[in-house]
Amino acid sequence: MKDRIAILVGLVAAIVLLFTSASTVSAASETRDRNRQLSNKETLTGDDVGYIKSLQREERRGILVARGWQEIVIPDQYESYQDLVPVNELTTAYQEVLKAAGDRTAKSEIMTQSDQLKSIDETLEAIERNCTDKEDYIPFDQFKSEERWVPSAKDLQRNHDVIGGWGTSPGDGNNCDFEPAVNGDVVLVKGSGLFPGVFCHAAIVTYDWASGAFSIGPDGDNGVWWNSRSRLKAYSHASVQRVDMWPLSSSRRQTAADYALNQLGKGYNWIFVDKWRTDAFYCSQLCWAAYYRPSPWYYKLDIDGVPDALDFGAVAPDALWLSWRTDTVTCSD
Repeated sequence: MKDRIAILVGLVAAIVLLFTSASTVSAASETRDRNRQLSNKETLTGDDVGYIKSLQREERRGILVARGWQEIVIPDQYESYQDLVPVNELTTAYQEVLKAAGDRTAKSEIMTQSDQLKSIDETLEAIERNCTDKEDYIPFDQFKSEERWVPSAKDLQRNHDVIGGWGTSPGDGNNCDFEPAVNGDVVLVKGSGLFPGVFCHAAIVTYDWASGAFSIGPDGDNGVWWNSRSRLKAYSHASVQRVDMWPLSSSRRQTAADYALNQLGKGYNWIFVDKWRTDAFYCSQLCWAAYYRPSPWYYKLDIDGVPDALDFGAVAPDALWLSWRTDTVTCSD
């Protein structure tokens, strides 16, 4: 009798294992089929995006790469914010600036107007303090491990309502005090979206006293247009960054704000990997261009914090945070 019971139990266990294995195989097959479908599907739904978010990182990578997305990865060789600072380039730039001071126009700004012309050692010390402040705010290991993707132009145009990302997808509100902000400051905000990085949107402060407008931050619905304080407060976190103008005059913050103002009405740049366009802009591209484009011939202000070796033509909101030139003025809790 005991032997029969043992055999019966064994048979039941075998049947359960068989069905479990079959279910596992079926589920794995369904997952593969859905992943394959999403790799090529033209129009994504909210459910599709939710499913992609739920996948393990490697599975998600396979789908997004197949859709033409590019991942922004900070290599292991970089272990701190300071590792990203191009010290040799800064030293060379400092020497070139001093040479340029022989020109009357350059000399007027560099040697007379500028309140930023520190020695290279003083500058590096200031950069070190800045990097320490960033570490206290967002530890580098945490920032580095964040998953961040550059969507394909096709997905941005067709599916930006559901994928979110740069310039879109507010969160649940923040309490940032924007009063300390001045023209030329860069506002970085956190929201939702399909892995845009730590920050998902950027705007450059450009006060319009007549209308009360606060900043300009392009998005897919409006192109290059105003961002009010209330709109920026709709995101889950906001941080105001001030740009270090070394070795130029601090008045160039206003020059940057004026550049952004002159781009109002232009279209949205759906090709995130082409930051060099000037006929259309996405949010962080405009903030970067506002400093780079009107810079004088003797020194180009570059607030893209991604090293040249890792640059593939995009400038993400996170890249503005990485820049040694940006320092937090005020932020929400």
